[in-house]
Amino acid sequence: MLILYISFVDHSDDELEADERKRLEDLRERDEFAERLKTKDKEQTKKLVGEKITEKAAAEALKKKILANDKETREVVLPDLRDKSRYEYLKKREEQKVAVLQQTIAGQFPFGFLTRARTHTLIIL
Repeated sequence: MLILYISFVDHSDDELEADERKRLEDLRERDEFAERLKTKDKEQTKKLVGEKITEKAAAEALKKKILANDKETREVVLPDLRDKSRYEYLKKREEQKVAVLQQTIAGQFPFGFLTRARTHTLIIL
């Protein structure tokens, strides 16, 4: 025959109240910490006094708005916009490549001594 003894743990009301107070205190501290972090982030972010919209930017925004609403205009203007965007991209890309090449040359020739033949060779590459 197997006898099981079941013991009930009697938590007094004081212990339950203490646990509840501790839990509430932890929640309050967590909320205060989150609020301090928000405040710190706001202080560290750049504050804009107000957006200064130039006439050029305002005109550009108006053109974009018209373009978005008018399908016929979009079909006419879109190829030009693509060409312009591609041109700007290639220009930036070329500037980046030139900068990389200049750094490479500066690394290979720290004193800047390049012969005319060597310069021509590097330009061709």
